[in-house]
Amino acid sequence: MVIDQLELKTQAKARIDIEPILVNSEIAAQMCGISLAEWFRLLASGRIGPKKIIFGSKCVRFSVAQLKLWAANGAVSRREFLEMKARKL
Repeated sequence: MVIDQLELKTQAKARIDIEPILVNSEIAAQMCGISLAEWFRLLASGRIGPKKIIFGSKCVRFSVAQLKLWAANGAVSRREFLEMKARKL
């Protein structure tokens, strides 16, 4: 019994230490230092470079790696970001 509890605590801690590779809109906005409302405005206008990843009608995520790449390249528009990525391939 004690061993099972210890194992569960170890597994739970391991999950917490894992850096996410995908984040929801709320976390993506926080990563960019803007409000969620501003995030959605920019997303709708094509100013957010990385494409959203849709897993279902209410499950939208963004790649952390793509968000970092986009920010490192000046947070350009989606069109510019996609063109930039296409040139590098």
